[in-house]
Amino acid sequence: AEIAAASGTKKRSLHSKRYGHAEWVTSVSHCADGRILSAGMDTKLCLWNASGVVCSDLTGHRGSISKVRCSAVGPPRAVSCSYDRTLRVWDLVSKRELCSMGGHSGPVLDFVWTAGRVISGGRDSMVKMWDLATGECSGTMKGHQGHITAMHVTEDDHIVATGAQDGNVRIWDLRARRNTNNMEAHPGGAVNEIKHVSSSAKTQELLVTVGADGRVLVLEPRMQYNPLLVIGPTHEDFVYSMCVVDTLILTGDGKGVILCHDSAAAAAEPCYALHPMDNAIRCMGAVDNILVCAGDDGNATFYDF
Repeated sequence: AEIAAASGTKKRSLHSKRYGHAEWVTSVSHCADGRILSAGMDTKLCLWNASGVVCSDLTGHRGSISKVRCSAVGPPRAVSCSYDRTLRVWDLVSKRELCSMGGHSGPVLDFVWTAGRVISGGRDSMVKMWDLATGECSGTMKGHQGHITAMHVTEDDHIVATGAQDGNVRIWDLRARRNTNNMEAHPGGAVNEIKHVSSSAKTQELLVTVGADGRVLVLEPRMQYNPLLVIGPTHEDFVYSMCVVDTLILTGDGKGVILCHDSAAAAAEPCYALHPMDNAIRCMGAVDNILVCAGDDGNATFYDF
């Protein structure tokens, strides 16, 4: 469903007898021209018109699609990754596949897209860098044990942070194509998400991670990515999602509880708690002054900051 964040009203349901996915939708991305691109377990992408309930099917993958992202600038392009061990680049004007990038020995779970290249992470514990102009793999970076579970690219486009089932967060310099830092961030469990948060002076980007151990870490690049702040565990259940707004860090758990911490206050106790649902909160996002959260109950809840 497409929902207007400001009013919370549903604009349209992107499914009909003729158009849409036959199985679970796994990822959604917005195009700069207003169209919507969705991915599903049915191995296809649906490119939805900016209005109405009509889509074009983009086919080529042979397994469930893990993630899809559309370009924010430049020619209308999209990249998808899949359990078929490939990434694919799509032209959203001609609605054709431009290239298929294969090299992972297991399902590709996530990727980040920056400065004409894509960096992917898979179940094979590998991090790979791809040149979008040629479709060739330009580097393979090893070090993690277990699935790659989280990825983030910094604002300068040269540093990528990855997290894995081993609980470690690794920092990769894309120019040198090597691992510069390795932190045992969340021992005993996977790294669930990596994002960036503004410093209290708003002069630089700090990394924030959340893991299966229930803790939230704020990592300082100028301190070799050592923790500047350690929060928790404060949740009573597994933390599934995280959203960062300015200096605020919001985390959602399996019991439908959201806790908000202010990294600028450097306090272990949350500023406040929200309880939008009784089921797991699987994803959160912020649009202007609106917090959107969705979970296992099939609903989306909106909060005005």
